[in-house]
Amino acid sequence: MVMVLTLTEIPLAFLVSRIVPPPVRPAHAALEALLILLGFSVLAAMARHPHTISSSTVALRTGFLGDIVLPRQSVQSASRGMRTIEGKGLRRVPGEPSALACSVGGSVNMRIHLDPPVLVDLADGDPIEVTTVHISADSPDAVTRALRGGDVSEGRGRA
Repeated sequence: MVMVLTLTEIPLAFLVSRIVPPPVRPAHAALEALLILLGFSVLAAMARHPHTISSSTVALRTGFLGDIVLPRQSVQSASRGMRTIEGKGLRRVPGEPSALACSVGGSVNMRIHLDPPVLVDLADGDPIEVTTVHISADSPDAVTRALRGGDVSEGRGRA
């Protein structure tokens, strides 16, 4: 989604530039350049630090917004579950005291169920026992296969 928005912004910047009054165009061009660079920066951060699944850990990352590393034996199952959770990065889920969200944006498309719960210390200073982690994955099927113990390499790289 970030890539689509970033690539769409490029032609839109030129179209809007034709509408904007000439004295405002330099400021508009600078703002658009910053916005496009920010989009590519987020893409680079996600590509360099993807979710990874190994035989001993499940590392869930949000680029530069934080990460969580779970012991593989605590991960019981994964399922699809599209929903929106306000905020960015690693955060609590409103209304679910034992759930975390781990995503760059507000949309998530998977739930990872943990048993036994994992104690997570968030930046707010109150550690919580987590039983569910909501994530956003490019390929939910590959993550599910990797977590089931199929081809672990499927879960490596971008998920």
